[in-house]
Amino acid sequence: MRTKLLIGTVSFVAIGFFLFQGLRIYTQGSCGQYPIFEPSCSELLSVAETQKLLQSSQSLVKEIKQINPGQIEVYVREQSHCSDKAIIVITHSTERDCNSLNEILRRNVFNVPYKTVNN
Repeated sequence: MRTKLLIGTVSFVAIGFFLFQGLRIYTQGSCGQYPIFEPSCSELLSVAETQKLLQSSQSLVKEIKQINPGQIEVYVREQSHCSDKAIIVITHSTERDCNSLNEILRRNVFNVPYKTVNN
């Protein structure tokens, strides 16, 4: 009886641990910026304002793209669930880009929500 209880407890703890790790990886995801939930519509700027912000940040965009030339894209994506609202998306090809990407983003944060996606 004690053996079954011990095995059951260890199994429960192990399953809980792996579920938590999977959830943690999902919530942190790509470069620690991949939220489970998209930002609320009230946190987002209009599509035009977001595009204007991205245009005015071209030196930052250029620096980001130089991490892995040809493999990183920075663009504005309209949020389908928020009328005329958008988010900045940064796609990168490898997790090796994350340290450099995070370093640049920590120094030069966009003033609107953005997300990084490992393609």
